[in-house]
Amino acid sequence: TCALPIWKYEEGHDIVIDNVAVTSVEAQDPDKLMNNGDFSSGDTRHFKPARGGVISTYAGGYDDDFALIMTGRDAAYYGVRQNIDTNVLEEGVSYTASAKFKLFQSDGTTPFDCEPTAVAGDKICPVMFLKAQEPGVGAQTRLIGSTLGEKDADWNTIAGNVVFFHNEVNAPSLSLIIDRAPAGIVMVLDNVGLTKVTSTA
Repeated sequence: TCALPIWKYEEGHDIVIDNVAVTSVEAQDPDKLMNNGDFSSGDTRHFKPARGGVISTYAGGYDDDFALIMTGRDAAYYGVRQNIDTNVLEEGVSYTASAKFKLFQSDGTTPFDCEPTAVAGDKICPVMFLKAQEPGVGAQTRLIGSTLGEKDADWNTIAGNVVFFHNEVNAPSLSLIIDRAPAGIVMVLDNVGLTKVTSTA
């Protein structure tokens, strides 16, 4: 049985629904754990705000037409997250974490330069971390990527490497999160990736 509830529409109005379909979803690529990380589809599907803020599509990506923009960041811990499909994770295997980003003042146009060496304060750069959680139990987080020192065509780079822990592979909920830019700063993200490192030998 499949139900499609519709509610909260204004009383007295008719709703017409057509071409409803249920289709299978393409299997998760086990070598590339982030979905829609380049936003080339022109939307922000698979990404959600983490603890606050508003996300939408940004015109002008790092290497294509689109990126993700987060506004309304009233706190440094307001960020962007995507759930990871733990069914395709491999223990003992290295993955590369990466993302491109730009920062702007709250007006969304004035560039903001963070300081990659800062660990706190009003110049800190965004970081990338994992959050593993069980319902009713406290979350476990750990840093897996930080900002590099040099820019690339006005874009900053977050990079790091990670080997997943046993508890993360078996966690009911595992997310990748990017946050920690100063409160009020607008974040633009592109090419968010978590990719398996393949041997060249």
